[in-house]
Amino acid sequence: MVFARVVGNVVCTRKDDKLVGTKLLMVQPVGLDDKPRG
Repeated sequence: MVFARVVGNVVCTRKDDKLVGTKLLMVQPVGLDDKPRG
C-alpha cells in the first residue's frame, strides 16, 4: 500500500473518454512518519 497526501487539483481541458466525470488529484507520497518520500 502506498500512502500519499493530496496537494492539489488537476485542471485539464481534455480527458480520455473513460475519465469524464472523475476528479483528478495531485498527490505526494509520504512514509509512515508522514515525511515526503518522492
